Amino acid sequence: MPDKRFFKEPERVKISELARHVGADFKAVNDDVEISSVAPLDRAQRQDLSFFDNIKYRQSFEQTKAGACVVHPDFEQHAPKDVSLILS
Repeated sequence: MPDKRFFKEPERVKISELARHVGADFKAVNDDVEISSVAPLDRAQRQDLSFFDNIKYRQSFEQTKAGACVVHPDFEQHAPKDVSLILS
C-alpha cells in the first residue's frame, strides 16, 4: 500500500469492470470484489491484484490471499477457491 503522506488513496475498481476494460475473460468468486492495488503473490491481500505465469511460483499462487489474479487458463486449476481470475 502506498504511503498516504505522499499518495492519495487509490480508487477501487470491481474485478468484473477491470476484466471487461482489458477484454479478458474472468471467473469471479464474487462480482463485487474490488481491487485498489497490486502486489506479488506471496504478499497480496484481498484488495490486491496479482499475476501468475511461471510454474516455479505455483506454491505461492496456490496460497495467495489476493482478491484477484491475472493467469493463463492453463493454470486456472491451481487457483485458490476464493481468488477471482482474469484469464489472459
